[in-house]
Amino acid sequence: MKQAQHPLLYAAVAVIVSIAGCAAPAPAVDYDAALQQMMKSSFRDQGIAKVDRLQQDEADAACSKALGAPLPEATRVAIEAEHPMSWYEWVGSDGVVLGLTRFGASAKYERIYEELGLTVDRLVQSAVEVARADEPR
Repeated sequence: MKQAQHPLLYAAVAVIVSIAGCAAPAPAVDYDAALQQMMKSSFRDQGIAKVDRLQQDEADAACSKALGAPLPEATRVAIEAEHPMSWYEWVGSDGVVLGLTRFGASAKYERIYEELGLTVDRLVQSAVEVARADEPR
């Protein structure tokens, strides 16, 4: 009877080892790196599209990482060459939207923008004001 127990014991150990081997976690895969490698290997330069466009700088990487996550409301400034109404959804109640709130003037756009305050100087001034309002006191 003792000899019969050994083959059963060996079979049980073999089953346990094979189950434990199957239960081991799969190796971690860096899908971003794998995708990047696949894109580089299959990319073909054509026109102005070059493989170096696949390399992201810090700003591009930050945008990609954010994936559309909203910025804090106080940091938002928008500029629109039309009525600014629809932009308030995006800038929030603490944001600033520069836009054209009256219509009917007739002139070159540079003059219209200047007279209605849609200028780079006003955009910069608004951005500075928003940034200062966001500073801790």
